[in-house]
Amino acid sequence: MARHSLVTVGDEFFDEAPVRATLGFDTPAAPARVWEVLAADDAVGSWSKLVTGAHWEPGPRGVGAIREVTLGGFLTVREEFYRWDEGERMTFSAVGTTGPGIRSFAEDYVITPKGNGSRLEWTVATAPKAGVGPRVGGVAGRVLWASVWPLAHGLEKKLKG
Repeated sequence: MARHSLVTVGDEFFDEAPVRATLGFDTPAAPARVWEVLAADDAVGSWSKLVTGAHWEPGPRGVGAIREVTLGGFLTVREEFYRWDEGERMTFSAVGTTGPGIRSFAEDYVITPKGNGSRLEWTVATAPKAGVGPRVGGVAGRVLWASVWPLAHGLEKKLKG
């Protein structure tokens, strides 16, 4: 799948990446339900029209798990999970993509109990490849927000329904 390898990153990337988006929302869903939706076979694809395919590689879900997500039928991102705190937090660094221009990409999902429901904090961070000018970086930030907001809204709706 991946024609372009990405530089894998760790937690520091969420503070250092030039393009970041953090969204949070409260849901009446219990933390276990939020986790179930995030880790499901159809995760992402079941709550986003932007995602046209999602596939987990065979094997246990956890640290080292690989998932490929296709956006809009043309861009596939290969994700490797480096954190898997069952029911609480999952984090991945992308290891490859079918599209050029991205140096690094990562996402972090944090679930905390709140009242009878949960709070989900979702952070997405990316960095373009070297040589990509600031104008492209600015556009990348707007594209990231425009992509992440409907994903979060779709997830929120799925957790309510």
